[in-house]
Amino acid sequence: MGDISKGEIGGSTPLRWIPASIGRNCKMLRIDLETTLKRSIELQRETEKPKWAKLVWSRTCIPRHSFTMWLFMHSRLPVLQRIGRYTAIPSTDYLMCQQGPETHEHLFFECAYAKNIWNQLCAEWNIILQLEGKEAFITSLLKMSKPRKMRSLLQASVSTVIYLIWLARNRKFFKNIIYPAQEILKETRRQLTQRVL
Repeated sequence: MGDISKGEIGGSTPLRWIPASIGRNCKMLRIDLETTLKRSIELQRETEKPKWAKLVWSRTCIPRHSFTMWLFMHSRLPVLQRIGRYTAIPSTDYLMCQQGPETHEHLFFECAYAKNIWNQLCAEWNIILQLEGKEAFITSLLKMSKPRKMRSLLQASVSTVIYLIWLARNRKFFKNIIYPAQEILKETRRQLTQRVL
């Protein structure tokens, strides 16, 4: 049938009649286009991408690294403190250092093991990353002033380091194998080289 103008029905907004199948009967539904458009715009605003989305879903990042980083950004990695909320755990201490509870902040920023890795990465890339916490870390990554290609590689290396720190934690937890910090950096270089070339 098409659009009906304001004057034809005395309303203030254009209406559209569309067929809607309900069972075997076909009925015509009246849709208020202006209200529908406003609502769809509101929904888009409600679901805006977070500022860090480009860091996580960069093309240079390996998909499994991106997924681990996405879980990290949402604080959804199954660290012992998080698991301890749902089940009884004898100890929530971080196995790599035994100097604090295994939280996202401790695992990736407070632990001497992680700090060593981040400091070596910063020295290698000649950058400064804020390691006081996740929010400061994300802000420092977003404010990085490097050429586009260099920034893309840096994002991929950060994603890889987060993945490998999580992998090292799992190796210690499940197999009692310690993954040295130097090996993480060497593996980061190897994986980036394979991804880019």
